[in-house]
Amino acid sequence: MKDLIFNELTISPLAPDFGEVFQRVKQFISTYKERHSFFNKRIRLETYMGDLQLTDGMSLQQFCNETPQSRTLGSVLLGLGKHPFIDEDTPEEGRYIENRYVICYNGNEKESIGLAAAYLKDTICIGFESEKYWKKIEHQIIISNKDEVVCTPIILSVSEPQHFKSLIMKKWLEKHQPVSLVKSSLESGEKPINLCNDHGKDVLDRFSKRLRMSPYVTAIVNSLPFNPNQRDFIKSVDANGLIEIVLTHTDKGLGIAVQTTGRNFLESKAIAEILKSSYSRTK
Repeated sequence: MKDLIFNELTISPLAPDFGEVFQRVKQFISTYKERHSFFNKRIRLETYMGDLQLTDGMSLQQFCNETPQSRTLGSVLLGLGKHPFIDEDTPEEGRYIENRYVICYNGNEKESIGLAAAYLKDTICIGFESEKYWKKIEHQIIISNKDEVVCTPIILSVSEPQHFKSLIMKKWLEKHQPVSLVKSSLESGEKPINLCNDHGKDVLDRFSKRLRMSPYVTAIVNSLPFNPNQRDFIKSVDANGLIEIVLTHTDKGLGIAVQTTGRNFLESKAIAEILKSSYSRTK
């Protein structure tokens, strides 16, 4: 499970009136509700959520006292906060103290606590869509200390519900979720073997019958063209679970395309490693 980190920079510019505050809070909660179950329910921030300033004269706590509707929305948001951004006496806190973290946007350079915390904790930010700039989901910050200045990898900061449905987020989740492999419900003999009637079919058929004993294999899709120069048992891995295997001990480089239970690239890659370990003669 990963923490969501509040992007404090999205407070500014402050809302001009109550109506704009209401819309910002409403969209924030709508965005939060779209989060994947991979994320914890609480949102990390530096101080008490109720102290967030929303207009020149209104905090989130005061917003809750304006109308019955704002009390309902505001109370939901108040209940989500957890502070601080980074726990004390952790490696992340040490790295944060040692460096300066800034983001450059709209021609300005601003220190960023939330994006820095998200980078250090390898997670993402959530914030208000207070200006068009925050419609963008991908961001980078500059880390500097007395010895060097470097840019971080891309950090994600969501501000609208569709951000959680974006391809960028899908790829991030695939990369960060723990791999949980699914086993096929088919018995070994029920898994189809489809091979071209080429030289070496007998070798591939014997191998395919062994391979389909793996609980992660669902079918032998086809033979591959000869790959005599291939040196790796695994030729390719696709996000849809299709894995190409080459028998590197054969002169012609006989190979097969195998359908597995992999639902994304990380799962497919993990299954490929299992197949290599279990069925490769060069393991």
